[in-house]
Amino acid sequence: MAGSPAIVQILFYFLVMVGLFMIGFWFATVYKRWRTTGMLVAWAAIALLLIGLLALTTWQGWWPQVGAWFAVQTPFSVSGWTAVFCAVLAVGSYLTLRRATP
Repeated sequence: MAGSPAIVQILFYFLVMVGLFMIGFWFATVYKRWRTTGMLVAWAAIALLLIGLLALTTWQGWWPQVGAWFAVQTPFSVSGWTAVFCAVLAVGSYLTLRRATP
């Protein structure tokens, strides 16, 4: 990271902060729309998805490939993946919040 140009460092940290904000906003949107039940379902779905991905990766023996993929990522590519993640959360939050009642 220290060897990257200044603009890449600024972009990286900016998108990490936006990503953290969007995660919080998405969970707030889920809570506003479905209250406690929505939060429990969201967390259960996230946990099941992560456990399923971990089990599939272990079962198929993909850990060396996963590690190699993470090793070749640059700060700029991580910024790009973070931007895509933020866009998905923004669209999901919008679609959920537009039907929420005050």
